[in-house]
Amino acid sequence: MDRLAIALAVSGVVLIGALVLAVVVLLVADGSLAAWAVPVSLIAGLGLALSRPSPLVQLGAVLGSAALLVGGGQGLVATEILGGVALVGYLGAWYTNAWARRLPLVASVPDTAAALWLFGFVPLAIVAGVVHGPDAYDFRADLLATLPFALYFPVKDAAARSDRGAVVVAIALAWLGAFSAVSNGLALRAVVASADAAWEIADARFIMGETSITAGLLLSLAALTVARTLSTRAICIGATGAFLAALVLTRSRGFWVSAALGLGFLWLIAPGKARLQIAGYLVLGLVGAGAVAFALFPEELALLADGTIRRFVTLSTATTQDISLVNRFAETAAAWERIRVNPVLGYGFGVQVTRYDMVSYGTQTWAFLHNGYVALWFKTGIFGLLAMLTVWVGGLVRGALASRAASLSPASRAAALGASATLVALSLASVTSNPFSILDQMLVVTLLMGITNGIADRAAASARGV
Repeated sequence: MDRLAIALAVSGVVLIGALVLAVVVLLVADGSLAAWAVPVSLIAGLGLALSRPSPLVQLGAVLGSAALLVGGGQGLVATEILGGVALVGYLGAWYTNAWARRLPLVASVPDTAAALWLFGFVPLAIVAGVVHGPDAYDFRADLLATLPFALYFPVKDAAARSDRGAVVVAIALAWLGAFSAVSNGLALRAVVASADAAWEIADARFIMGETSITAGLLLSLAALTVARTLSTRAICIGATGAFLAALVLTRSRGFWVSAALGLGFLWLIAPGKARLQIAGYLVLGLVGAGAVAFALFPEELALLADGTIRRFVTLSTATTQDISLVNRFAETAAAWERIRVNPVLGYGFGVQVTRYDMVSYGTQTWAFLHNGYVALWFKTGIFGLLAMLTVWVGGLVRGALASRAASLSPASRAAALGASATLVALSLASVTSNPFSILDQMLVVTLLMGITNGIADRAAASARGV
């Protein structure tokens, strides 16, 4: 065994030991009954290590297990522990291997910005938070929400190396969306079964995973632009209909408008012949979703449609009459007053903002801000915000250009197109729904930025003849 292998083995053992110790201590201190998750995760990790899978299989397994982190509630849940152990263990092993083998992480301006944000502005935000006095719960929440961004470099590396890497990440994004869609569907069934009044069905909302559902919808439509076989088209049309229905069920007007923006971008960037196909496939998916909904909920479908239509017609007045949305604007204004005092360095993780809450009619203090851009500025300062926007916009633009690169395979071009369109969509949604402070949403946007920049790197390498 050479020195590199020994170093990797020792580092892996130390990392796993420290991680298991931390989890055990946390569970014991919390009195959680989820202690069984520790041996299960150890056995799963040991089995994965002994099978010595390829790096791409490892990445796919970790991204698949990330569904366990979607939509978590208050407190520790055993499935979240399993997903967290898998994610942290994989990141530790990947970065240890990258350091030992001197793998280059930075290949573009967005990569430089990502490295600065992850290794520079995040530590500074931790220090700044401690200096300004963080709330313990919010400080921990900000740290956990930031963790998925460490996947940027592994994902970008996989997408840059091969078509398979890009496809694996795209499928993982669709899987996260499908998991959320199925979970919302089960929640709908539970509401229908237990409802005592019609309004309980008509006004029900299912807001789990709007970000991943939007990504799944746009990636499915992008895949249809390059699909050649009937079976592939049928699968993608079915997925489009399912994601569209799931997005409607969220009753989230912000994501409706954002998805429409992403669809418009997808239509503009797609090749000329594919534009008509996108419209046609979208209609087919909608009809299919409607048929399935009628088969499953024939009596309740009219109530669901009524609630959706009533929600839709309030779009024009939402910014002035919807108390929840107006409350978010007031929240942004309160944060802005503090940003003006300290715009460069920011206040760090876990630092709270005090404001008058129009919903509870009282003063409220918390660290979560619904405007993602304002939240980044408040926590990491203006340069932290600019660094993240460089990764985001860089991935969007470079991915859109890569989707037209003739040197890439149809699968890579479709992945770049769908991911770029999703970044466009989420750029609007992030004004009222912060993806940088929620773990599963940060995971989705990180995968999107990683896959677009990775595919763009491969397109650039092909153009140089490398």
